[in-house]
Amino acid sequence: MNIGNYPYYHVVTIIRKTNMSFFYNLPNEVLIIIFNFCDVYTLSEISIVCKKFYEISYMILNKETKHLLVTNQKSEKFRERCKPQLSCISQFIMNYNWKQKICKISQIKSDKFNPKSFLDNRKSLQMTKNIVLLCNKHSLFAYKRANDGTIKKGKKAKIFSDSPFGGFVYCNNEIISGHEDGSIRHWIIESPTEKNDIKHLRTHHNVHDDIRHIDATLRHIISGSSNSIKIQKYTYVNYEEYLKEKKQIVYNNECEVQSMLFDPTGTKFAVSIYTKNPEHLSSLLIYDIGDSDSVIDKTEDCSNYRYKPGAIQLLWEDPHTILMCYDSYIKKMDIRTPQFVRTWNCSSKNKILTCFTTDNLYTIMTGTTNNKVLLWDQRQNAYIQTYTTHTQRSIISIEFDSSHLYTATDKYLCQYEFQERFGFCDRKYILSNFFK
Repeated sequence: MNIGNYPYYHVVTIIRKTNMSFFYNLPNEVLIIIFNFCDVYTLSEISIVCKKFYEISYMILNKETKHLLVTNQKSEKFRERCKPQLSCISQFIMNYNWKQKICKISQIKSDKFNPKSFLDNRKSLQMTKNIVLLCNKHSLFAYKRANDGTIKKGKKAKIFSDSPFGGFVYCNNEIISGHEDGSIRHWIIESPTEKNDIKHLRTHHNVHDDIRHIDATLRHIISGSSNSIKIQKYTYVNYEEYLKEKKQIVYNNECEVQSMLFDPTGTKFAVSIYTKNPEHLSSLLIYDIGDSDSVIDKTEDCSNYRYKPGAIQLLWEDPHTILMCYDSYIKKMDIRTPQFVRTWNCSSKNKILTCFTTDNLYTIMTGTTNNKVLLWDQRQNAYIQTYTTHTQRSIISIEFDSSHLYTATDKYLCQYEFQERFGFCDRKYILSNFFK
């Protein structure tokens, strides 16, 4: 009997009608060839026959999940914000939902943010497995996520600051915020289920004149104003000892810091600066924490950009690769090479990019000025899907995990839930068509 000559949907029938000992005694290499004719649903059925079939079926399924968008969960950094962790079969269902825009959209009204424009890009949204953090001008909210990953209604904690937030980062179970009065403040969430449960830990005063950017690792904090960056150790020391550890990088008054970010190892950080005069140049500078005089400079001409040139946001994919978001482009750079590795063009005049995020594999999500989210597959040249809500507002910040997407506008936090909502027949149809 030549199984390879049969359509894949007859494989299970053949196995059932054949002496099981014949298949069980076949080498694994032969079974892998046979099982590769099966779709996802057939493999899930075969996997319950015996332990050997289970191991081979899920070896093939796990290999296929690596090619999925959004749901891959292969990156450790991405898994840190994924709730819940999806089973192998659920990843295929959720991947289908993302591509077909099958989701439930809800809006949570927040205090008005009122940014000067989308180019005043300050990270205002972050998520972990348990909380979604949203920052506006004077307040920062911590929304608790339920077991299925959705935000629990009414379960939020709030920070109010006398000085407006310039940005914040969640690191080492602390919220570290930079403020317009030049201070850096540390907070901790004691229990995001009751009121007044965010505790202030300490404040470093007079760090900058005005903090616009901030990032942190377990060892260091970097903060940026309009034309300078300061580096300090992430310690619990008093202010006098902090001053001894502080390092500073100052750019001339014709340069403006657009964005900055630590690399995944915490040993380097990238800074995007824009030179206003006379040449309209944008530079990506890579600094070594141990030797700030050691700089990798990637400079490009930005005179043809529609709006403010330079990368409005940076994301490290790995220690050598950086994604850069411009107003109408996404660019990938390998710092070991002089040229961009890849460029994705938004191409539409009506879609101006404002922010982006990634799963550190294939998926990129971008926000736009007309309240649309664009889903990109790095293996394709153009975005493959759009999502939108009823509010016609610019998206200021964006985050997602395998089953949820969150966007922040000047007035709303929007939640997109991509949950499984299929009966047996629909589920079987979806899974049966993945390998065709």
